[in-house]
Amino acid sequence: MSKVLISTLYNLNGGVGSMIAAIIQTLKVQGHSVTACCTVPYQTKPKLSVASWELLFRRPAWRETSINGIRTVEIGIAAPEFEIPYYLSQPVWTRLIGDHDVCLAVSGNCLAAYQFYINKVPSLTWAATPYYEDKKDRTSTWPVLRKAVDRMFLSPIGRALEKQVLVNTNVLALSQYTAKAFKNSTRTKDFTVLPFPIDADLFSSQDRKTDGFTIGFSGRINDPRKNIGLLLRAGRLLKKKFPRLKIKIVGGIPADFIAAQMAKEGLSEHVEFIPFMQRENTVDFYRSLDVFVIPSFQEGLCIAALEAMSCGCPVVTTPCGGPEEYVLDGENGFFTTFAPESVTEKVEYLLSDQKKRMSFSSAAVDTIHTFYNFKRMEDIFWAEYRKVFK
Repeated sequence: MSKVLISTLYNLNGGVGSMIAAIIQTLKVQGHSVTACCTVPYQTKPKLSVASWELLFRRPAWRETSINGIRTVEIGIAAPEFEIPYYLSQPVWTRLIGDHDVCLAVSGNCLAAYQFYINKVPSLTWAATPYYEDKKDRTSTWPVLRKAVDRMFLSPIGRALEKQVLVNTNVLALSQYTAKAFKNSTRTKDFTVLPFPIDADLFSSQDRKTDGFTIGFSGRINDPRKNIGLLLRAGRLLKKKFPRLKIKIVGGIPADFIAAQMAKEGLSEHVEFIPFMQRENTVDFYRSLDVFVIPSFQEGLCIAALEAMSCGCPVVTTPCGGPEEYVLDGENGFFTTFAPESVTEKVEYLLSDQKKRMSFSSAAVDTIHTFYNFKRMEDIFWAEYRKVFK
C-alpha cells in the first residue's frame, strides 16, 4: 500500500474539509496511509509564519500535529501578506514529497498542487473553484492600497501559477462550473468532474421535522463571497408574510457589519447564528429547514446544499456557479436573481404550499442518490488515479 501526501491550503472547515475527508476515506478503504500538509496563515499560526518585517529576526517554522486523527504537517510562510509565498517551495516540502509514494492536492483552488509541479513529481488535484473567482469578492473589502497591489501584481501572478498547474498537471474539478472555468483558462484542455459524495445514510430525510416557516444557510458567513446580506434583506420581506419566520445560519460568529444589518432589517428576533460544527452534527439542522437558501455571489459547488438536499430540503439559489449543475429549476429548487424580491418570491412559493414543498423535497433526495453517491465518486477517482500513478 502507498504512503499518500495530501497538500491543501489552510482551510479545514467547510467544503474543503469535507473534500479532504472524502478523499481520506476513499484512500483508507484501500489500505493507504495518509499525511496531510498545509501552509498556515500568520493570523492563525504567528509562531510558524513570519511577516516581512520580522524576517531579519527569525525564519518560518513547521510542526507536526494531528487533525481529526490524521497526521498533519503545518508549514509556516515567509512574508504571507504577499500571498504568493503560500505556493512556493520550501525544504520541508522537498523532504515530505521524498518520504511519500503518491502526491495529491485537495483544496479550494489548484495552487495547492504548485509544490508538486515545481518539484517535478506526478500529482493529482481535486479543486473546488477557479483561483480568481474564489477571491475577487473578498478583495472588495480591502483597503485601497492593498487592492491596487493585488490587482497589479498578486492576482496576475496567481493566475499565471494556476495556469501552469492546469496545463502541466492532472486536475479534477469539483463541479461542471469549475471544469468549464478551467477549460476557459487553458483554452486547450478538458477537465474531468469528480462529484462530491454525500453519505445518504447519515444525511437522510428520515425523521425530518419542519414547521413551515424555517429557512437557512451554512457557510463562512463573514466571507463577502457568501453575500449573507441578500438573505437578510429577503428575510425582511418574508417576515411580512410569515411573522413566525426563522432564519438559521451556520457559520460562526457574525462580523459587526452582518450583526448591524440584521438589526437594520428588524430580524434580531428571527435570526439564529450557529457556530461551525462537525458534519455529522449538522443533520438535525438540515432536517429542520423548509428551504435552504444560497445567496452567494460565487460557489464552486456548495456542499452544504447537497447535504441539505439529501435531508429532503429544497434549495433556492442565486446563479452563483456550482449549484447550477444540481438545482433543477421548478423541480427540486429554484433559481433567483440577486434581488431580494426575487429570493423572497421563490421562498414564499415553497413556504406557502406544503404539497409542492414535499414534491421538491422528494426530487432533491432523488438528485443526490443518483448523482452524488460514493460509488460514482470512487469509480471516477480510481480511474484517474491509475492514469497518473501507474
